[in-house]
Amino acid sequence: MAVAHKGKEWTKLGESMVSMRLRIRAEEKVVFQNILKKVFKHISQLRRNAAVLDELDVAAGFALLAREQGLTRPKVNRKVKHKIVGGRHITVEAGLREQGKAFIGNDCFIGDKELLWLVTG
Repeated sequence: MAVAHKGKEWTKLGESMVSMRLRIRAEEKVVFQNILKKVFKHISQLRRNAAVLDELDVAAGFALLAREQGLTRPKVNRKVKHKIVGGRHITVEAGLREQGKAFIGNDCFIGDKELLWLVTG
């Protein structure tokens, strides 16, 4: 008789575990639906924040690249004179580096004697 009694206890325990799993899943669904409602309520702000984070990610990536490769931001002006000292083309420079060759920076002074340079490749 003790064996039959233990079998009933195991059956009851199993049913309790199945019932608990179903209750947990139902509660998870309610929580998920509440989160979705909050997300949809604030979707425009979330998208705006995501766009700002995208821009920050790109800017941080460029800043890291600039530091690693010794790049500087050009100073742009509205004058007709422009001076570039040791100008570089990072794509050409990287390609040459892969081939084991060195890139030599170029100077470019426009406005003293020449007003226009035509650079071809």
